[in-house]
Formats: sequence, C-alpha cells, structure tokens
Amino acid sequence: MSDEILWETVITCPACGHACSVLEVASYRHKRVKEAFAGEHAEESPPATSHIHREHNGTTHTWTLPAPKSWNALLKFGTLWMAFSVFIAFTIFSSEKSATQGYLPPLIVAGFVLVGVGLLIAGLLQSFTSHVLSLDASGLVHERNVFGSIKRRFLPRDHIVSVELERLYSQNRRPVYVIEIKGHSGKIRFGSGLPPNEKSWLCGDLRRALLVTRQDTASLDVADTGSPKSVPAPRIFIETPGQGCVVHVAPGKLGKGIMILGSVIFAFATFLLIMARGLWLPLSGAWPLPWVLIWNGLFILWCLSVILFVGLGLGTILTGYRMLRTHFKITATPQALQVLESHGNWQHETLVPASDVRDIRTSIYFTMASGSGPHRATKVNHCALIVLQDRVISFGGECSLPELQSTTTALKQALGHE
Repeated sequence: MSDEILWETVITCPACGHACSVLEVASYRHKRVKEAFAGEHAEESPPATSHIHREHNGTTHTWTLPAPKSWNALLKFGTLWMAFSVFIAFTIFSSEKSATQGYLPPLIVAGFVLVGVGLLIAGLLQSFTSHVLSLDASGLVHERNVFGSIKRRFLPRDHIVSVELERLYSQNRRPVYVIEIKGHSGKIRFGSGLPPNEKSWLCGDLRRALLVTRQDTASLDVADTGSPKSVPAPRIFIETPGQGCVVHVAPGKLGKGIMILGSVIFAFATFLLIMARGLWLPLSGAWPLPWVLIWNGLFILWCLSVILFVGLGLGTILTGYRMLRTHFKITATPQALQVLESHGNWQHETLVPASDVRDIRTSIYFTMASGSGPHRATKVNHCALIVLQDRVISFGGECSLPELQSTTTALKQALGHE
C-alpha cells in the first residue's frame, strides 16, 4: 500500500483541528441530518405539502402513500435513451453496409432498445405505485399497488428490528434514500420518490408508532443493531502480551464480489468494443464527407470511453484480488505503533511513535447495493481508521461494528490514548 494513495491522505479542519481521510469526506459529503435520520431528530408532524394520509383508530395505525404520477428521472432518462436508440437504428439500417453485416446491426439496436424499454418500465412503476401500511398489535402489513395489481407483505411486530433510511442510488451525484423496515425474516422498502422531509417524518412516525406498545425499545434504534443473523464470523484476533496488544486481521470475502464486479465490467466493455467494430464509416462511402467525419469522431470518443471501462474492470479485478490476500498485523505499545500489511511475498511496514498517532476510530468504509426493484438492499460496511500525521490507514472492512469498536478501544488503551 503506497503512502501516496489518495484516499489515505489526511485532511485537517482549519477550524476545529479534526483529522479525517479523503474516503471519510467522500462517504459523508452528501449526508443531511434528516436524510441520514441520525439520532432522534425527526419531524413530529407531516410537512404542509405532504400527500401522505395518516389514520389512527385506537388499535391500528394506517399510512396511505398515493402514487406520485410524476415525470420522474427514470422516465426522463428512458425517453432520452429511446430517442438515442432511434437515432442509432436509423444510422445503422440506412447504411449500405448494414445488409452485409448479418446479425450484428440488429443485435446492437435491440440491445439499446431493451435498455430504453427497461428504463421506461422502471419509471412507470415508480410513478404509478401506491403504498398502504397498516400497523397493529400483531404486526405491519405493507400493501403495494401497481396498476391494480396488489402485493402484500407482513412482518410480525416483535420481529421488527429497525426502521431507517437506506441509500438506494445516486442522482446527479446526490444520494436517493428509501425507507427500510427490517425484520428477522425480511425487509420492506418503499418511498424512494418521496421528498426528503416526507421521508424523515414518515420514518420517525413509523418508529414512534412501533414504540408505543413495544417494550424492547433498544431493538428499534436506527443504528446498526448487529442482529445475530447479520454478524459475520470474527476476523479480528487480539493478543495482549504485557503492556501492549497485537491485532491480527484476516482477509474478508468482499474481494470475491469485487473481482466478480470487475470481471463483469471488463467482459461487457470488451463485448461492446467487439460488437461496434462495424460502425466505422469509410470515407469513400455514400454518406457526405462532413457527416462521415462527425460520425467517426463521435465513434472514436465512444471507443475511448469504453476502453476506460476496460481499464476500470481490470483495476477492479486487481483490487479484489489484493483484498482477498491482504493480512494486517498491528502491534501497539506505549512507545510505538507498527502496522504490517502483507499478501503473498509482499510486505509493507509502517512504524511510527505513539505520539504520532492522532486518532483511532471506526468509520463508514463504503456501501454496497444488491438486488433490484422492491428487493433492492444497501449494506453499510464499516472499517477502522488509524489517523497518523501524514496518512490514514484503514483496516477491517466488512467486519462487524462491535468487533471494530472493541479493536480500536484495545489499540488506544495500548498506546495510552485512553
């Protein structure tokens, strides 16, 4: 691990002196108090512009979310994509070479059209889907209505462990959150199209309703509950010889998923390059020369962008491979801190005096989305950070938060920082 890695660079606040890494700044830069739904801050009453209808008859709480029926981002992008697909189809099928290229031109056009149709369908589902939530002593019923087709899900009340806002995707470099009700047997997710203030209020209102008769209030905290089903096997082993401590961190399984993602990116980008080789227009063809030059110039730019994705895929594969093989051994004493990173025959040592360690804490490593549509889920991965004078060392990604917290506490105690 090079000392010049960008995300390990230390950034110090000139006002308060707090030090953090570039990765932490990137992880938190989009978060708002209401969007992150941290702590107990939430609106007690619905916003004035809210269209959510709430009822309470003494035993049952009901929330009705009407279909927004709006021109959302997916519909806009899907329409633009379809217009671009029509342009591509016209260009390909009007070319004299299309008749001699066999299945290739129709396959390219079909791929573009299918992506556009998928975007339009997703946009229509988001725009014309209504939700009804009913909560009573037995549990929560979620009713999802799409064009008259109703789907119901039930979570027993004593099985609900959290109500929180989870990041679903990014739009214009800003995260879009969804309300997630998590239970032992599954989760319910909805409300991605709601305004942020409505999401914050509804998320808080659901929690308050659940807490009315629930005795175990701690299980409804919006923070990570660490339920037994979601805690991974321990990867951190702590030894306490004498006054110091030695922490061993084994590789996790996350590298396999990253390698698979990189392989998919690489294979798809390579496939696009191979399939698009027949789109180059000869200068001596039937098309006017200015049109040929413009088309070929755009084609070159497109190929360069796809080549960048090929490189991105290869880099992702290498990153996943390195994560699968990297071991950490961290030795802390009142005098010094040693971090030894190794994979295979490669080793990198960082040795600093204890006074040069500015902080040791946990942080958000990254988020990972899985699934699609109503079953889409976002998992928040934490890591531990060692903040030095000139860099930040991260370790323990994919470990459970309690495991990381106990590790950082042990290291700080060994260094004499607590």
